[in-house]
Amino acid sequence: HDLLLAGYAGIFMKSDSAGLLEVQIASKKLAALLPAIHPLERCRERFAQILGGTAGSPVLTEVTNDMHINVAGEAWHCLALVEEDFKNPFLPNAIGNFEAYKAAKMTVPKRTLNGLCGQSAWPRTCSYWVSMHLLAARADLLLLGHQLLDALIPI
Repeated sequence: HDLLLAGYAGIFMKSDSAGLLEVQIASKKLAALLPAIHPLERCRERFAQILGGTAGSPVLTEVTNDMHINVAGEAWHCLALVEEDFKNPFLPNAIGNFEAYKAAKMTVPKRTLNGLCGQSAWPRTCSYWVSMHLLAARADLLLLGHQLLDALIPI
């Protein structure tokens, strides 16, 4: 979720810069890969439905802004999470809105979550690293590692 939204927002980039455009394109590339590389089949299926693709394959058509926002939302929903599960989550209204971004800079779960990041003092950072490693493992199996790196490095 945050990789897609905060990545697209380019929170450390100047507005209307080439760098911001680069991270936005990269974030959409990541969204297009999710129907193929997300570790959970139910999530791959939902991403494919939103993007008009097929689960198990990257989407080859353009990812629109609306599709991108919907994929980001589904990244929580397919894990049975919702906005209310987090204190100060990064939401679509934070894109291009510095005050909303500042409020969301230390998103934390409201309850202890199961999994690797459940006890982390830095849950967002932990979730980024765990997500990137899980996505990379599946991307490697599908020979999509280069595409994943092309998407993640600018973000």
